Amino acid sequence: MTSTPNFHLKKLGQGEHMSDEGYKFSDADRDTIDRLLALGATHHHTGASPSSYADGLGAPTLTAHVAGGSIPAGVRVFYKVALVDPNGFESVAGPESYVDMPAAIAIPAAPALELDDAGGTLLPGNYYYVLSAYDPLNTQETPGGQAAYFPVPSGATNAIILHFPSPPSGATGYNIFRQKPGGSRPVYLDSVTITDGATPDNYVDDGSVTEDGNRRVPTVNSTRSQNSIDVDLPGAVSPLADGWTWRVYRTYAANSYLNSLLRWVVDETSEGSGVITTTTTDIGGGTVVGAPKDTATNPASPDKVDLATETTGVLPAAQIPTTFARAASLATYADRKMRASTSFTASWATTWATLDSSLDITLTAVEGDWIEVGLCAAWGNEAHIGALDVVSVVSSVPAYSWADDAVPDNTHFGVPSWMGDTGVTSAVGGSLQRQLVADDVAGGAVLLRVQVRADAAAVKTLYASDTRPLIFWAINHG
Repeated sequence: MTSTPNFHLKKLGQGEHMSDEGYKFSDADRDTIDRLLALGATHHHTGASPSSYADGLGAPTLTAHVAGGSIPAGVRVFYKVALVDPNGFESVAGPESYVDMPAAIAIPAAPALELDDAGGTLLPGNYYYVLSAYDPLNTQETPGGQAAYFPVPSGATNAIILHFPSPPSGATGYNIFRQKPGGSRPVYLDSVTITDGATPDNYVDDGSVTEDGNRRVPTVNSTRSQNSIDVDLPGAVSPLADGWTWRVYRTYAANSYLNSLLRWVVDETSEGSGVITTTTTDIGGGTVVGAPKDTATNPASPDKVDLATETTGVLPAAQIPTTFARAASLATYADRKMRASTSFTASWATTWATLDSSLDITLTAVEGDWIEVGLCAAWGNEAHIGALDVVSVVSSVPAYSWADDAVPDNTHFGVPSWMGDTGVTSAVGGSLQRQLVADDVAGGAVLLRVQVRADAAAVKTLYASDTRPLIFWAINHG
């Protein structure tokens, strides 16, 4: 995609797609346009410098946890944070902080084996034993170590005694895998606990424990791989001033922040409080397009206008107002709503119903206006069809469907590119336009609402989480 020269808004050229660069054309660019329009509508020519609130922003405080996420073991994770002012302009990012994840548990050595020819029911033949170490659960384990081998010569009353090696640092248990005569590979037999790093007591394989033939020796180290990290704003700006929010950038390479935006933190400490939380938890999800700024995007106020030197001619006295008043509100011709708190997992109805009224968008509009609506989301892979549509709402009743350009029909499946197919995880994206009729509009505005239905009264997950948010937007093109 090519971009505009000043604010780098994306241009959609031939063969290019709205989904390029993370839907920047229809998502992030809309935020930029909205901020600039708001600034133009409310700015003053005072010559004042931009806010210094974010000057000298410090490095974030990081706290690592060995549970609650999917950040792998043994990596160093780097973060920067920046503040966003009430107009949406971002500050210069503060210094970098990093935290090291705990190293994975080392692969254990092989056990020593000893025969007890009167202590069990093992038959003659070749026996192989492999150990893996785990922490904290026996399914979070190291790859298997070297195999130990013992030939049982004869008899039917045999047992094999396992003498364990010294435990790897941090391990809380051993998993035992055994291949008995006639077996093709070692499979899971049993687990023993390691207490305070001490070598466990000997284990006697007397044939009484039934092995799990479906659990093989692991080949990937999954110990300490469920890490999460709390990211806290520097104390000097905590709590945040009214109207301010913040952004978190993450990378696994120092000072390399291309496409590193992890999260724009706009969550309140409690709903309706207006107080933005100053801690967010990174569970290892992906990052998106965006990088910390080297220079602030918040411009200074324009210089004062000198009427004595910067004007030409004389304005007629009748056109000079004696009082001035600012409009109580500005018309709204574009808006965007996002849900990133909780995915939808309830059982859907087979008739059209409201998805979430907090996503409703109201635009200034008249009959004949062209309204474009767009949606970005993802369906789960349950074996049902999920459908989405946008309707105009008048007096709490759906009036017209964007997919059908008519009254909503419970036998239709809404916008085709927003449909979740059966048995697969489906991305939702794209937009469509529709021209308003008189019945769409009430009081000089149109109320737009997302509706949902399924092909059966069953659960079909629609993601709306911090890592896979649901975004709904609308524009009045006039």
